[in-house]
Amino acid sequence: MNGDYKKIKLIATDIDGTLVNSKGKISSKTKEILLQWQKQGGKIALVSGRNYTDCLPLIEDLNLAKYGGYIIGANGQFIQNCTTQARFEEEKLSIEQCLQIIDSAKSMQLVSVLGFDNKLYNVGTGFSLFVSKVYSIARKVQWIYRQVDGYPQTNTTDIRPYLTEGLGKIGFFSRYKKLLKFEKFLHQSHPNQFDTYFVAKNWLEVTKKGTSKGNALFKLCEIEELSIDETLAFGDGGNDISLLEAAGIGVAMGNGMSQLKEKADFICDTNKNEGLAKFIEQNLL
Repeated sequence: MNGDYKKIKLIATDIDGTLVNSKGKISSKTKEILLQWQKQGGKIALVSGRNYTDCLPLIEDLNLAKYGGYIIGANGQFIQNCTTQARFEEEKLSIEQCLQIIDSAKSMQLVSVLGFDNKLYNVGTGFSLFVSKVYSIARKVQWIYRQVDGYPQTNTTDIRPYLTEGLGKIGFFSRYKKLLKFEKFLHQSHPNQFDTYFVAKNWLEVTKKGTSKGNALFKLCEIEELSIDETLAFGDGGNDISLLEAAGIGVAMGNGMSQLKEKADFICDTNKNEGLAKFIEQNLL
């Protein structure tokens, strides 16, 4: 932590549970504060598990194309300039690795959630897909599922006919203890191949080894010719730990996971109470 707010030139913020409220919307106050930050010369990078197209409404709301903002997506697998559309990508999970992960999940009766071609594919055994359907109402109360609820969904026991290229990540929704058990099993059965992140207590994501929001922030600093000490990051989930650790100043949301708060330099108010906007207004503007 550098502690010097005057040095900050780039704000890197997670989206869900951080930038947007519980309804998945950016408040008028937060929008006003971030537009003011950009008008005075600051940069913004939205850092998320989402794909670029999922971020388009926020890109428009915050006028990122005008001010040279960035999207860091798929938990750091790609960086895209909103103005020039220049894109920098890390290697994705190969098709073979995706199938390894899915097979491991099937052995524990977990459903793998894959997003590509603007569709959502739920992959599992017949039994796990049935259980998943039974609990579909419970899933929808989770913000992580609400953000993809509008996508066409296909349930299948075999993803091979649909999967024609590698993916940035694969997600899993289940009980926390079951996901912990799966995470341990995956690392034991496929050592040094994957990184895993708890985005929320009931949602685990798997990426290729070395893919992280923190590593992507370092890469973005190279692109923008910035020092890492000139960055400030906000987050709320386990996949934001590397981001906050990398940034010059790391701020955890008041609604964030306890593991993240332990790594943060500061803790701000919750996303419901516009914690991000309040912190920026008090310290950067």
